[in-house]
Amino acid sequence: MNAARLSLVLLALGGTASAQILDTNGSPNTGFTGFYAWYDAGSGPNGGTISNGNLVTSWTDATGNFRDLVRVSSDPARQPIYDDTGAFPVVKFDGDDFIWANNAAEFGTLVGEKTIFVAARVDDSSNGGYLFDSSSAAGRNAIFAGQQSNPDVWHVYAGAGQPAAGAAVSLGTWNVHSAVFGASSQEHFVDGVSVATGSETTADLSGIVVGARYTVSNGHVGAIAEVLVYEGVLSDADRQAIEGYLAVKYTSSGLGTNYCTAVANSTGVPATISASGSAAAAQNNLTLTASSLPTGQFAYFVTGQAPGFIAGPGGSQGNLCIIGQLGRFTAPGQVLNSGSAGEVSLSIDLTNVPLGANFLAVQPGDTWNFTLWYRDNNPSPTSNFTDALEIVFQ
Repeated sequence: MNAARLSLVLLALGGTASAQILDTNGSPNTGFTGFYAWYDAGSGPNGGTISNGNLVTSWTDATGNFRDLVRVSSDPARQPIYDDTGAFPVVKFDGDDFIWANNAAEFGTLVGEKTIFVAARVDDSSNGGYLFDSSSAAGRNAIFAGQQSNPDVWHVYAGAGQPAAGAAVSLGTWNVHSAVFGASSQEHFVDGVSVATGSETTADLSGIVVGARYTVSNGHVGAIAEVLVYEGVLSDADRQAIEGYLAVKYTSSGLGTNYCTAVANSTGVPATISASGSAAAAQNNLTLTASSLPTGQFAYFVTGQAPGFIAGPGGSQGNLCIIGQLGRFTAPGQVLNSGSAGEVSLSIDLTNVPLGANFLAVQPGDTWNFTLWYRDNNPSPTSNFTDALEIVFQ
């Protein structure tokens, strides 16, 4: 596929995807069918009017479905605390805190299959703390950080039978958790990687409690930044889109934040993107590098301002992890060849970044996403993408 045709295909697909699970800004689309509840520490605690260190006594549902968390302990010592002193706002839990909504008029009962996402940090897992559970024994789904017989290991619980145990809990690290509850199967993903599967019958979620077990014991020790609840089992593409959105916000490390899931190429592994230089726009010092590419193949970098997920655009074997308007680094000298090393690099002129038909100067506070499109033979001629990288410029 030539560059001009790929450009048209990507623009068309980007426009379609932005009307689905993510909107045109790369945020969860509240109009997406089955979006049941959404709790975001950046806007929802106490209706959005809260200061650092204050007790959290409610947490507004950002979907507009009014499934607000409105119940806390009458003891202030057992109420979570709002904290906006770090890189992003969070709700902090100290092991005996919780906030919940009942299974009647507040949260309701979410029947059958569902997919639940949580962006969380664990500071101490000795309590086997719950990220979420139902608020009633009538129907339970949960993720928690260990059992007495199997401590410090993530578990996903369908409400019947035995919890499925998975990866070891990593303390002090922000992770994106995805819990997929099928009718008779469960799967827990951590940062987009499957860590546990179960084959129990999934119960209904009867109300919800965030930060503790339904008995308000086994409290979470750490912080929770965001919780998203969807009816049904999301497609892999939709699940990965939400994981990418959360990863961009909460799992940053180094220069930029890698997100999304790349597909293995003919080398047997996915290609990856990284950056070096500076995120200070005024320094105009940024180099993008893509590694683990098939040798001797043409490639170019793609940019945009909204993270997202499109599987197989234009017949590609890969995933495009940027949606909306795209820019392509295809000017003379910018179309690259992976050579014998299977790697390409490009120094980016931050005063002249392509976006659609325009060229923009990066400004402090801007957020840009980057990926690499490349050719491959796997086994027949095709194309693929690296994962994506978001950089917030200063």
